[in-house]
Amino acid sequence: MIPEGINKNYQTILSAVKHKRLCVMEVFDSTEQKTKTALCAVNVLDDGEYEMIPLAIMIDEDPYERYMPPDGKDGFYPITHCPQTDIDPVTS
Repeated sequence: MIPEGINKNYQTILSAVKHKRLCVMEVFDSTEQKTKTALCAVNVLDDGEYEMIPLAIMIDEDPYERYMPPDGKDGFYPITHCPQTDIDPVTS
């Protein structure tokens, strides 16, 4: 099951894409004490300034080598376990 906070971030990413308010930028991970690349939503403040909201960390290695399927077998969970959206994750 996908935690509610992760689902909320996912919905924020979809909204940012729809409104063309998504960017990639370097951020500093204070826990690991190193720079990473993050997918960020761009929030336009009332005074015209921009606020970048990091929502996901980008990986720069082969995801198939780094991550194992979550079901512990030969594949990933079926699509029915993904949050519902208007975007078809297979064709979009």
